[in-house]
Amino acid sequence: MNKVLELLQKDQENIKLFKAGEKTAEEMHKTNEGISHEFLKIVEKKGFPYKNRVTYEVYKAGITLALHFSPDSLEKIFTDLEKLDKNEFDLGDKAYFIDRLRLFKNQKQVYGTQFKKDIAGNISFFPIEDEDNVDKRRSGVGLCTLSEYLDFINGKRNSAKKDEN
Repeated sequence: MNKVLELLQKDQENIKLFKAGEKTAEEMHKTNEGISHEFLKIVEKKGFPYKNRVTYEVYKAGITLALHFSPDSLEKIFTDLEKLDKNEFDLGDKAYFIDRLRLFKNQKQVYGTQFKKDIAGNISFFPIEDEDNVDKRRSGVGLCTLSEYLDFINGKRNSAKKDEN
């Protein structure tokens, strides 16, 4: 099996154990740091697994793993995020990274991809710049509306991409 896919499997198992109460938050974060460190070493040696270099499955695994990076590691890899084209990186995936990096810098997100859940399971989005036009921006990168995204988060929709259900 591809090393990136193996790391994704470890990552998802780590999250699953935490959600099941079998790991503390500290244990989960420590495991995540180890997984992120391993993935970062791969990226430093071979470059990020952009979709024009690897299978789509490996590309998506890389996206998921990178979204779990610390702010410094994420910024280190995606210094030229805006310059990546659609052959290398899906526009919708780019939106997640842009929002994540903006939140790390205490800026409002552009696409409304980042949220938090409270103990009761209620979803709240981190602040969004020009929220009245967020659905237009989301549509422009192939994402569904914010309302549909909320349905996706709550398991009522199969995809965060637009026009898919």
